[in-house]
Amino acid sequence: LLRVVRELASGLSLSHVGVDVEFASSLVEQAVDVTEMMVRRRVAQKFLALRLRVVQESLAPFAREASKFQVDPSEDGTPRVIQITQMASIALSDSLQLVDDTVSSILTGGVVVSDLKGVDFSMVKHAVQGCCRRFVMWFAFTLEVLAGLESSSPKFTIEAEDMQPEQGDGSQIHEGFLHEKEDDSSELSIQEDVVIEKVESCLDELLTELDEASDTAQMDLLLAITEMCRLAHRSVMENINQSMHSSRPGSGRKLHKNSDIFQSSATTQKSALNDQDQKAADRFIMSASRVISLYIMNRGSDAAFLFCRGLREVSEREGEDLPSGPRDESWQILEIVKMASLDCTTIFGGERCAGPVPDPPMDEENRDIFNTSGGSPLTTQSSFGGLAMKGLQMDVERMFTEKFPTYPHPSRTAEFTRTAVVTSVMQVAFSAILEKARSCTFTTAGYKQLQVDIAILRHFLPHYVKDDFLKEGNNLRTALDNRLNDVMACAGERCKDLECVGQTKFYDPVTDTTTTLHSFVRNFLAIDDNTADGHNVFDDGDDQQKWPSKDKILPRIIIEDIVEGQRL
Repeated sequence: LLRVVRELASGLSLSHVGVDVEFASSLVEQAVDVTEMMVRRRVAQKFLALRLRVVQESLAPFAREASKFQVDPSEDGTPRVIQITQMASIALSDSLQLVDDTVSSILTGGVVVSDLKGVDFSMVKHAVQGCCRRFVMWFAFTLEVLAGLESSSPKFTIEAEDMQPEQGDGSQIHEGFLHEKEDDSSELSIQEDVVIEKVESCLDELLTELDEASDTAQMDLLLAITEMCRLAHRSVMENINQSMHSSRPGSGRKLHKNSDIFQSSATTQKSALNDQDQKAADRFIMSASRVISLYIMNRGSDAAFLFCRGLREVSEREGEDLPSGPRDESWQILEIVKMASLDCTTIFGGERCAGPVPDPPMDEENRDIFNTSGGSPLTTQSSFGGLAMKGLQMDVERMFTEKFPTYPHPSRTAEFTRTAVVTSVMQVAFSAILEKARSCTFTTAGYKQLQVDIAILRHFLPHYVKDDFLKEGNNLRTALDNRLNDVMACAGERCKDLECVGQTKFYDPVTDTTTTLHSFVRNFLAIDDNTADGHNVFDDGDDQQKWPSKDKILPRIIIEDIVEGQRL
């Protein structure tokens, strides 16, 4: 069309014809616009068909296999999450191969076949360039949906910008993604709606199948997709650039530095992406941050559910009997934290834990090392056993309290380390416990039981979380310790017996003895090998109940040294 119009305009502009030159050139401009629109639409159709192929041939087989994958005991013992992550890497490679085939078929197969010496190729190049970036945005969004996140379509959700100012902490806020459409199919006609519906239908069916997967499979899938997004951030745009360069006429020539999307040359050095390509690549980092945030919320919610499901009954417990020990729910939280720690170490690398379990605490006079009163460790208690810190002093204390957000903002880049993830999991769990405590009214027995449970959680913090700082400047262990302080402060405010608030010594009227809070921790850490059936028996009211002995519990919450096989 363009060639014919140019020949026509050239003939009309001859002197013996007498047609105005501007009129003749306007015909060419209109023909160029029509040709460019047809090229863009044709290329968009190709990439829309590519989306359906990626879902059907790459993502769906990977997700189905990962949700049903079982580790073979006869193999070398590679963790399940590692094998699923390897499957995710293969799925990403297959997807990139489909992209490469599509780009090559467009640029070398000739969507527009003519002899205009590169004019039509330039049109095709720019059309492919735009479609590649839109495909990358769609692919990152699809990985989010595959992980279980909801659609970010403006029809369903409203996202608020993070108004916190940048403080040079290295974190990024992707403001451009807050209001930008994830997908743009304006180049397509109504007939292509059928293909879009097929893509959405395939994803809906896949998500329905994934909902039936086990909790372990879903957690492993989240970590695998997180690593898949991080790998895509490093490789997708670079591979697409190389694919376009290899399909370009005369691709054997060395490219100029500023050749836009073709700047990934055949040289061994990796060139920096331009702004638009980098923005498309960064979309994967945002997806990885959102998926790991979902992992954190799921793990933290599971831990909080275990602890909170019986907290109301505990808060209403009557009687003068002392707690027999920590509830099962307290160490079950630590069991979930251990699983998260090992999973993140396997995926992100680094140390398996923060350090060894602290030695059992010894009784010390007039020192509340567990800070069970909920105030500052330096705060003294009143003679009535209540909180001495009130009014202005409490307000000043809260100003200097280490703060750590419970849930990450969906447009802020996460920190992909074991320490950051484990800290966030515990923060979610402890925050939920705090909210539950605010809805309960504690008796004396219920408050003492909560003291023992929180003391166990506090004692194991150094084992899982380092006394270190995140890039935002927050001290991790201090932030978690403060949240446990908030739990006990809230329970103290809602306790019916103010005289027992903050007390670390418990008087047992039955045996006429005094027991300290530290002794409960020591008894919990003491290995009991004398039980015949692997259980300890304790009194709970009129009934005797059994719970696993310490030699059965501690291995479930303590991370062992993988090299020497010793407990850290």
